[in-house]
Amino acid sequence: MQAVENVCKIFSQEEPNEPKNILTCDEGILQSSELIFDGKCCFDWRQGIKHDCAKVLELNLSNDRLQNNSGEVVDLEDELIFPLVKSSSIKHAVITEFPKRFLVTQRHINDDTAHIEFDFPKTWSYLNRNAEILARRKSSVYRGRPKFSVFGVGNYSYSRYKVVVSGFYKKPLFALIFSPNGKPVMTDDTTYFIGFENFAAAYTAMLFLNSSQVQEFLAAMTFLDAKRPYTKKILERIDFSKIVATIHFEDLKQTERRLGLDDYLTNSMLAEFIASIKVQPMLF
Repeated sequence: MQAVENVCKIFSQEEPNEPKNILTCDEGILQSSELIFDGKCCFDWRQGIKHDCAKVLELNLSNDRLQNNSGEVVDLEDELIFPLVKSSSIKHAVITEFPKRFLVTQRHINDDTAHIEFDFPKTWSYLNRNAEILARRKSSVYRGRPKFSVFGVGNYSYSRYKVVVSGFYKKPLFALIFSPNGKPVMTDDTTYFIGFENFAAAYTAMLFLNSSQVQEFLAAMTFLDAKRPYTKKILERIDFSKIVATIHFEDLKQTERRLGLDDYLTNSMLAEFIASIKVQPMLF
């Protein structure tokens, strides 16, 4: 009896002589040649802040004035107001301008918000004027929590630099976001990000993630007809130790040019990034 081959080659009409993908079955596990970067990510992917009240907590900055989504001009202390990136804002590989702002009431989940009354009285007055709207939020994550709570906030939310991606886009664009004045940039819960305190490391990671090789890997792992093709579970499988062994300096320079970025990446930046992820897991 002829042995059954456990290899399946997949070809495309455009290149019928060269297999686009090779599927193999090893001890009952289906594996794909396109999933060469599959493993465990050394960075901790986080989802942005969940708040369910854009009408009150999301603000627009125009002519140095804050205006909420109801059209009300508001005067609030600056300490709890942060630049905001939503999925719809992720259109460039590097983002440093943010017309939207976000009122963040807590630094960590379950932080008591009562101090706002004394530390930031204008903000406290604004929140109380809109207390009924905030109380109508339906999600169970707010039940039993302090007044005006948000969800999905922690030290990681305050990282200086973030590489962020929308969970909704069919073709993922990973954007490096940071504020020139040093204030952390917040993201909403339609996005996922990894945080850095070092610009060079964040920039290098962004180039790796936008490289054609990683983009092909992600395309092979996702169902594009899903409402949210890119999830934390998918992103956590991006193994940077495998990526840095495969994607080289010239590949990243090509990605830099394709994204329309200035000639910034250097060999020393790449070497430092590779050395840093080999020392120990970088969980932010």
